[in-house]
Amino acid sequence: MNNNDKEIIISICVPTYNQPDRIDKFLQSIIQQITPEVEIIIRDDGPDNKTEEVAKRYIPRFSSQIRYFKMEKAAVGGYDMALLFLTEAAKGKYIWWFGDDLLDEGAIKMVLSLVKKFPKISFIWMNSCNINNRDDMAFNIGGDHFFNDSNEIIEINIGLLGFPSATIIKREEAALGIEGAKKFIGTTLTGFYLVLHVLSGNGKFYFLQKPYILSNPKPSGEARWYDSFQVHGINYFLITQAFKNKFKKKSIRKAMSDQFSRVWRAVVVERAMGFITGFGSKTPKIKQMFKYYWNYPEFWIALPLFLTPRFILRIFYKIYKFIFKYKFIKQQFHKRTIQIKSKYAAKNNIKEIIICNICQKDLLWDDDVVLCTGCGSKFSIQDGIIQFLKEKNKFYEGVYARQIKYIPQKNFFKNWFFFNFVQSGILGEIKKMLRPGGRVLDVGCGGGIRWLGIYAETIGIDISQKSLIKTKRFYKEALRSDIQKMPLSSSSMDCIYSSYVFEHLFLEKKNNFLSEVFRVLKPGGACVLQLDTLSNNWITRFALRDKEAYQKGFIDTDGHVGLEPLSVEIKKIERAGMKIIKVIKFGTTFLQYQATYNWLNISYGEKYAWIRHLSRFVNWILNKRMGIALEFFVTAIDKLINPFSKIDSATRAIIIAKKPK
Repeated sequence: MNNNDKEIIISICVPTYNQPDRIDKFLQSIIQQITPEVEIIIRDDGPDNKTEEVAKRYIPRFSSQIRYFKMEKAAVGGYDMALLFLTEAAKGKYIWWFGDDLLDEGAIKMVLSLVKKFPKISFIWMNSCNINNRDDMAFNIGGDHFFNDSNEIIEINIGLLGFPSATIIKREEAALGIEGAKKFIGTTLTGFYLVLHVLSGNGKFYFLQKPYILSNPKPSGEARWYDSFQVHGINYFLITQAFKNKFKKKSIRKAMSDQFSRVWRAVVVERAMGFITGFGSKTPKIKQMFKYYWNYPEFWIALPLFLTPRFILRIFYKIYKFIFKYKFIKQQFHKRTIQIKSKYAAKNNIKEIIICNICQKDLLWDDDVVLCTGCGSKFSIQDGIIQFLKEKNKFYEGVYARQIKYIPQKNFFKNWFFFNFVQSGILGEIKKMLRPGGRVLDVGCGGGIRWLGIYAETIGIDISQKSLIKTKRFYKEALRSDIQKMPLSSSSMDCIYSSYVFEHLFLEKKNNFLSEVFRVLKPGGACVLQLDTLSNNWITRFALRDKEAYQKGFIDTDGHVGLEPLSVEIKKIERAGMKIIKVIKFGTTFLQYQATYNWLNISYGEKYAWIRHLSRFVNWILNKRMGIALEFFVTAIDKLINPFSKIDSATRAIIIAKKPK
């Protein structure tokens, strides 16, 4: 093979110090994957020739693709110097640094095809996993994903950006940041600096969900946090601050808050395990932390634990291990889950109730295709999911793409309230309606709900294939289908649950959906709708007179094209033939007001400048999403619009209705 025949696209850069065995394993994992478009560059700072001997075994076979550099003497800040040296020595369009990890089959082929198809990609972020447990992934966002906003990346997990094996960057863009990176030699994070430099540019950024990087577990008993606190706690902070004008202030603060949380928890665990971490009343490390993190709430949470004597932490750690780590606890939980599932499991084959969504006839099942016995339609099966939706719905698929944000929600209060009160309350209501062997349909299921899959034999319907793949982990079946024509037998479901779907339906399609719900429900079956609504005030009623203006103004960026007052939604459900059992209101929604002022701006903004400015101001306030303050703000606006009347507010609600027996 000759490198001169083809342009080098990927330069795999491997800095190493006295790790011949790991280098040997790495080359074994990669050597079968390299092509003339790939080169491997090794810089050896080790004191002996053992790594060189390993490299020499491979160089004769791939002399034009493996370059080996032996340093006579290890430089100060060796790892950082090696990384910058390899970056400058690389010939490829892209640089792929590697530590002591392995590369799974097909990784290079995937990267090559990706950069050829999308040449504007500047940064590829690759998932990783423990080599002994491939399900233990570093991060899970549900699938491959383009990030157009670099702020979104650093918010997800800034710590993973310092993991060299998982990052691939464009060489030309990285080279422009080398001089700046030299200021941080000795931090072991010059690679992290170059990644942030590339992310601060205008390129495209891509995440690969499949964990092609196989991380090698460190030897047991190897204490790392004492040596690396400076790296993870301080150096990350300093380098990130160097880019404070390149990213949103909010994003940087969130990223460093998450990073510090991971650091202090790791330090506490290391202390509890008996390692001397250097954290205590006589150490200057507390002063360091105070200097950089005094305005972070996490610091004041961590401080008492750092000052707690180590023997006390060890006692609590042993108690924690006893409660949460012993196998019998997990076994008991698993046993209980099986008991619940067996209690609520349906006795019949669930495939019997899945029918053709075109002619409503029975289906013949095969391994990769389903055939209708009536009209002869064929429906493919992809990833175990039946594709009743043959064409993409451009509107809803686009809405879904915009709506999904793969940023972990860190608002503890909101999440705790929602899952422990709202969702558990819904589960309680559904359990009341279920008989042994009952079935639940989750319409617009998204990624599914674990507890729903435990307490019922559940089918999920959605238009998103990515979401349905996640749903399959919890539900008996997942169907990709339009909810206007559901591929289910009449009177087949005991309960239908739908969370924040109804307000995303166009007004003219709501009645069709409710008719389908009525058809699919068994007599006496229940429908549970969780939704956002509009305020029933004079502005809303006025806007509804002009359907075109309403459609333009009341379309939210999240696709809320069917927002209506709660009383209107209740009447529609009643007209569909169902009886309202319970209406639960929880929380105020800002969608009403954002939509209202959008409509005012569209209808009258050109004529009246003050309406334009008011609309911008209100949207700015609402987009801040200021928690409790927002609730008060929205309520105040509602009272100003309706000072003398007690009518529906813009609210989140749960409507429970039953089909008559």
